Order: sequence, then structure tokens, then C-alpha cells
Amino acid sequence: MPKALETLDASGLHLLPGAIDVHVHFRDPGYPHKEDWESGTAAAAFGGVTTVFDMPNTIPPTGTAEILAQKHAIARAKAYVDYGLYGLLGEDTIEHVLALVDAA
Repeated sequence: MPKALETLDASGLHLLPGAIDVHVHFRDPGYPHKEDWESGTAAAAFGGVTTVFDMPNTIPPTGTAEILAQKHAIARAKAYVDYGLYGLLGEDTIEHVLALVDAA
């Protein structure tokens, strides 16, 4: 590992691990005016959340491997914290489950 550019002396301070939020609703793509990856993950970071898992309630929903890959590209470009994505599992997307698993 390379040496850190900056070192924080935390002597006498309390250190807490980052929180993980497994159920967030960043509405990007489809409704980014409600909340997008940039604003949502910035808020998460300010609140001490270091990892988020986004629900599939976007347009289009993440029901296929291709759409999931598109959402990964959006998140990768905008997210300030680590993230995970849920694939949509429903009656009309069940045939895509194996492709979603392979894409993960």
C-alpha cells in the first residue's frame, strides 16, 4: 500500500464504524429530480453511512442484466460511498434471474 497523503491523530477520540443502509430509494434513473446518486450518497456520507443498497424502483426498473449494468454505470459515476444494487424480481422478470445473478 502507498503511504497515506494525510494522517489523522485520533488519540482520545471515539471512532465508530460506518453504517450500512440496505434500503435506499435513489430514483436515478427515471426520477433524478426526487433524489439521485450524487445527492443521496452525499447525504449518506454526511450521516456516517458508508455503504448503501439501492432498491429497484427506477424507470426502467432493474429487471434485466442490461438495465442493471446501466444503473451500475450511473452509480459508479456519481456515488460518494460504496453501493450495491438490487435486481427486480417479479412475475414479469423471473426469466431474467439467472442473467442478473451472472451479471452481479
